Amino acid sequence: MRKPVIFVFFAIVLLIAQNLHAQKEGKPRIDSLLTRLPKMANDSSKVKLLADLSFSYYNLDTNKGIKYGLDAVEISKKIGWQKGLGRAYNSIGVNYRENGEFPKALEYFGNALKISEKINDYEALGFNAEHTGHIYMMQGDFEKANDYYEKSIAFHKKYGGKVGIAWGMMNLGNVCFSRNDKTNAMAYYQKALKLQTEIKSRRATSITAHNIATLYYFDKKYYEAINYLQLALAVSKEIGDIRMESSTYQSLSTCYIDIAKSGETPKGDLPKNKTALIRLAIDQFETALKLSQEVGSLQDCMSLSEDLSDAYAEYGDDKKALQFHRQFATLKDSLSNEEKIKEFTRKEMAFAYSREQDSLKIQQQKKDYRASLRLERQKNLSILAVSGIAFSIMIVGFLIYQNRMRKRRNQKLTVVNNELNEANRVKNLFFGIINHDLRSPVSNIIKFIRLRDDNIQALDSATTKRLSEQTLTAAESLLVSMEDLLLWSKGQMRQFSPHPKQIQVSTLFDYLASNYDSDKNIRFHFENPESLSVFTDEHYLKTIMRNLTSNAIQAISGKSDGEIMWKARSENGKKIISITDNGLGSKTEVFKALYDETEVTGIKNGLGLHLIRDFAKAVNLKINVLTQESGGTTIELIMTD
Repeated sequence: MRKPVIFVFFAIVLLIAQNLHAQKEGKPRIDSLLTRLPKMANDSSKVKLLADLSFSYYNLDTNKGIKYGLDAVEISKKIGWQKGLGRAYNSIGVNYRENGEFPKALEYFGNALKISEKINDYEALGFNAEHTGHIYMMQGDFEKANDYYEKSIAFHKKYGGKVGIAWGMMNLGNVCFSRNDKTNAMAYYQKALKLQTEIKSRRATSITAHNIATLYYFDKKYYEAINYLQLALAVSKEIGDIRMESSTYQSLSTCYIDIAKSGETPKGDLPKNKTALIRLAIDQFETALKLSQEVGSLQDCMSLSEDLSDAYAEYGDDKKALQFHRQFATLKDSLSNEEKIKEFTRKEMAFAYSREQDSLKIQQQKKDYRASLRLERQKNLSILAVSGIAFSIMIVGFLIYQNRMRKRRNQKLTVVNNELNEANRVKNLFFGIINHDLRSPVSNIIKFIRLRDDNIQALDSATTKRLSEQTLTAAESLLVSMEDLLLWSKGQMRQFSPHPKQIQVSTLFDYLASNYDSDKNIRFHFENPESLSVFTDEHYLKTIMRNLTSNAIQAISGKSDGEIMWKARSENGKKIISITDNGLGSKTEVFKALYDETEVTGIKNGLGLHLIRDFAKAVNLKINVLTQESGGTTIELIMTD
């Protein structure tokens, strides 16, 4: 069974049937207008009727539609009625659009637009924008189609035209559907249906209900689709729209077939037996075929023949399936020939239109050339005056430019000088740190080595071992100081930046414990009751904590009961990691290097304080020092989450 039956109808609705803005609709409307025509005089009422006839024929017989439109144009020109002339042009354009002669259609729409803008006929402007949007829709240019549909709604709102607004909403829904934006398509369709029901626009109601059913069908919500299709069917019967009635029967039958093939038990009033449900679908397909034959729609007859072939095959009647398949093939060939003739006619019309436009372009170019000669003479008269003014402006501009360039050069020199000053500051600081912190470990190593070499015979094995251990400790201290110096120097480079990540505080405490487990005379305590984690650079933070630990060890050196406690806690939305020692404490000025970038000296290890300060600044840590000369020092690392 071929699936896109509802979509085929949707395309018909979208491109053919969506603009019959009238109270009485369908073939009965045409019959009513033709009955009134012979009795009318050549006045504005007859122009209105002829324009309506032209519009009503566009999906039945475009030749008649164009003829009645041209009759309306002729009478409008004779009586000088511009409004009628604009509407007649619109109706003719709709018929050319239906023939696929888009250039000709746009020509008539353009004529209508000029007249409607001149007399502020917002109703005509609204329909003109709508019809232009249909052309772009048929060509697949959804962006332009959407723009024209929105313009159409804006024009209709200016005079309160609810009919035009409702059609505009449905047109926007069609654009969304074509873009596969089903959510917005449904929203526009529901708005359109509500307004169409309010103003009792019956044909519009049936079309919109069918479009809503289309959306439900593609979402496999067959029963919701059936409800809206039944509404469309009732309205199309009421207004005598045979083509709409046929298409609705076709869509209902497609839903029945899909429900039968799903294997689920049908709901509601539908036959519960699969075979009976397919039979119901076949009956409605045949009803639709008879209606399509009545209006002479080869396209619909071909589509329904194929559907009936598939339905009879599903039903198990191979003979009927073959019969309708042959009928489908015959209609397809016939329609193909008809389309070829139409396509040739369209190309022929497009070529003639193109030649006409080329001729108009050449004439316009001649006019433009003559006008350009006149302008050239006028320009020559004013060139001298303009040249003088331009030269003066150039001189002033050159002086301004020179002044700006001088300012820029001065700014660049200022930046370079600042960078040189900063480089000198860092260099002086660097050498100050080397002098202050590397001499001591090197001196210790030399002292231990000389002591051992000068007294090698007098030293016992225990003393020799102790001196070796002290020498190794001093060398390790020197290595750590050099590593810290390297890290600090990298931190002064702009290219060297931290790389933050989430780190468990417990892993930091484990790192410290493993690095200082050889200090047997010092008791380490680590508290992390909240199991905190921090978001920062791991290497920066480890370096800061290692240097703080080394400083604390120095502060309690020589004490038999030395203790160091690392603690992590959260307070007022901030995370705090602190180190506390039970040393002698000190004055706050001793820790000045943690705050003052010009300070070189520190607590035995000035480099450590500089490193702590610069690394803390790099990872946005705030340092808080709590110390007293009476004993004990606490240093807090404060960070926001």
